[in-house]
This record gives sequence, C-alpha cells and structure tokens, in this order.
Amino acid sequence: MWPAICSKSGALDLFLQKKGAFYQNKSFWSNEPMVHIVPHWNFEGLEGKDILVTVYTNCDELELFLNGNSLGKKLIEKYGHGEWNVPYTAGALEVKGYINGEIVVTDKRITTGKPVALKLTLDNDFEVNGRDIALFTCVCVDANGNVVPDASEYVSFSVNSPAVIVGTGSDNCDHNNVANNDRKMYMGKIRVAVKPANNQKCLKLSAFSDNCAGDIIKIDL
Repeated sequence: MWPAICSKSGALDLFLQKKGAFYQNKSFWSNEPMVHIVPHWNFEGLEGKDILVTVYTNCDELELFLNGNSLGKKLIEKYGHGEWNVPYTAGALEVKGYINGEIVVTDKRITTGKPVALKLTLDNDFEVNGRDIALFTCVCVDANGNVVPDASEYVSFSVNSPAVIVGTGSDNCDHNNVANNDRKMYMGKIRVAVKPANNQKCLKLSAFSDNCAGDIIKIDL
C-alpha cells in the first residue's frame, strides 16, 4: 500500500535486511537455541508508557529483565513466542532462554546515546570476477560504540574506481532512485551494493554525513 514500494510482510525487506519475521522463522526451523527481542529500546519521550516487547525463541521458557529486575518467567509452547507489556524506562532490556530449567541463550537491547559516528561492515563473501556484488551495511554508533537502532542520518557513499556502487537502500517507502549514492537511514541502517571490477586488487568504500564522523572500510582482494 502506498507509499510502500513493495510488500512490508516477509522475513527480509527489499534490501535483504532481517525483520522480526526472520527470527520468528528461525525459531521454527532451527535447533540451535535462540532468542531475539523486538523492538529496540530507544523510546525517549515515552517514559512510563507500555511498550509491547516480543521475544522469538525455540526455548521452552523465557525470563525478561529490565535494568536487572525480573519481569517474570513465561512458559513458551512449541512454535510460540513471548510477549510482555513493559513500561518504558531507559536502560537495559535482557531476556534469558531456558531449556529443561537451564539458561542456554540470552539477548539484550540497551538504550543508546546519540549517534556520533558512522560504521561500515561487509556482509557477504564474494568473488572478484566483475559479476559478484559486495554488500555492506552502514550504521551509526554512539560515543560508547553501541549501534543506534533509530538513527536517521543522511549519508553519502563513494567507492574507489573501477568499482561502482550499484545501489543503496533503507526504507521500503523511500522513492529515491536505488542507484543514488546518497540515502537517509531507516531504523539506523543503510544497505550498500558495490560491484568490484574483474581482478581489482583493493576495494575502499567511504561513508560521510553532516552530523557524524565518517567511516572507510578497505578490503584487500
């Protein structure tokens, strides 16, 4: 539905970024113990208001903590998930997953500071054959190096020749050309697709914004 340019359902968005449904599916099909908290924990201005916290898991019991205080345990049926209505207080939200009464896995969300710097990471393996695409994610971090999940920086990207940036993406409602080298973050992320040239020896992707320190990632090929 307008202004979305694709369906908002599914496990991955248009730019291959994982959504909550990805972790729900993982809880159905993976035997490795897992827990995943949705959403983030940056809700300045909503102090005291209930936030629905969902935890996807394949464990049989969950316990949620806010700033070290237990919000209670819940038994989780097979293919089920945990839900809590949590009055928002800044700090740390942590879940512990139990199997047969023993803690086997945890997940945590923390309230971050303001974004101060960009950070680039490489997301995939690729071959330098003139066809493969290297996928990068750009995020913001705060002064302590924590990823800021609700950052909305406008970022410009460049790459060393002869490699080319073939696309950038963030919000499924962003109607700017996918081929643009400039993009506004959505939920703290931008995906960047780069095509290295055949037999290129070094790949260097740069990210800049007006409000945050930039970042450069260099990969010897």
